[in-house]
Amino acid sequence: MAKLNIFFSCLLLLLSVDVCWGRRRSWCVAKPDIGVVELDRYVKSICRTQSCRIIQPGGACYDSYSDVITRTSSQASFLLHRNYGKTKKCDNNFGHIIYTYPSKAIIGRIAMGFLCFAAVLTRT
Repeated sequence: MAKLNIFFSCLLLLLSVDVCWGRRRSWCVAKPDIGVVELDRYVKSICRTQSCRIIQPGGACYDSYSDVITRTSSQASFLLHRNYGKTKKCDNNFGHIIYTYPSKAIIGRIAMGFLCFAAVLTRT
């Protein structure tokens, strides 16, 4: 009986930790219905005021193998999520919140599978 009480006490503790402290992980990524021209404008406007070397040609996270649409969507998503990590606000004009890990999710035309993006996402 004592073992059963300990088991249920531990189970209750785990459930309360999950309910009280557990929170769903969220990411701010580019909306799939935003055109590549608008996303490119967004990337360029952000890169005027913030460092974007990591996602530009020659940068560690530049994806030269993807087509322009996927690359621009990934760059915009990178910037949207980086700002979301700092401010906890997702720019609703260009981005939206998802609860599925982006490297495993395909949202419209956005397939964010390159490792650098995933590594940066896990740090925020």
